[in-house]
Amino acid sequence: MSSWGFLLYSVFCLTTARLLAETPLEQTAQSEQRQNTGMTADLLRTGWGHALLVLAGILIVAGGLEAARRAVRLNFRERFTAGHMSRALAVVTRALGAFGSLARAVVLVLTGVFLIKAAVLSSAGQAKGLDAVFRSVASTAYGPWLLALLASGLLCYGLYCLLEVRYRDLTPGQ
Repeated sequence: MSSWGFLLYSVFCLTTARLLAETPLEQTAQSEQRQNTGMTADLLRTGWGHALLVLAGILIVAGGLEAARRAVRLNFRERFTAGHMSRALAVVTRALGAFGSLARAVVLVLTGVFLIKAAVLSSAGQAKGLDAVFRSVASTAYGPWLLALLASGLLCYGLYCLLEVRYRDLTPGQ
């Protein structure tokens, strides 16, 4: 990860927080959904479109599950130079990385599932971008709470990326 990762996940967090505050940019959401639907519809019209969408969805879900596995096992700890971080900062970094990686995993898995659903149902409208994934979460029974949890997690992941930029071990062969 780099400072770009921090910026990317901070934007995800802000988008989610704005949605939570019920002040979404309607035109942006509609434009994103039209773009996702158009691309998916184009793929569904081709001979290999269904298979490609299912494969892409499976790969995205697998990436999300791998991110969740790393978060649970704290596999990202070895990336850091232990001597350069205080113990308290190391604990905070692990917590931010674990919680943030789990939120990132949830978003990836949901995105992949919606892509697979679009391919299986042959419905381009089922494919969802990040904004639509967040809206789907918001429309559930505990939507605002889940959305706040996801936003917090993505913010934590952004902060973790920022700490990784500063303290990552860049020793060759590591």
